[in-house]
Amino acid sequence: MRTNADITVVRLKKDGSFESFKLYGVLWLDKLVRTVSGKSVIKTAETEIHISEAAYTDAIRTGDMIVKGTMDYTGLSSRDLRTQLEADNGVTVTIVSDFITISSRLKHVEVICE
Repeated sequence: MRTNADITVVRLKKDGSFESFKLYGVLWLDKLVRTVSGKSVIKTAETEIHISEAAYTDAIRTGDMIVKGTMDYTGLSSRDLRTQLEADNGVTVTIVSDFITISSRLKHVEVICE
């Protein structure tokens, strides 16, 4: 699988703490999705991330934040973390599709973010 980035996945917990992990060698694609609604065209920025079976070591969940690059957020409060994720152009996971068990040829996980 072609790769072009490393990513940092951040999971915010209900108690205000967070955990993060890094994945190396993913395919990061920024897209502009157009949807027709009535007589209007709505444009939405979307990020699609393909993670190979070899790189996928931890489960990514809907609601997790992902940042392009390997970042270290150690020592940040939850409030400072949110500000830093925004500054680092973090995206929120909206869909996780697991093709590791479905496809024997293209074993990967596809993550859609907004």
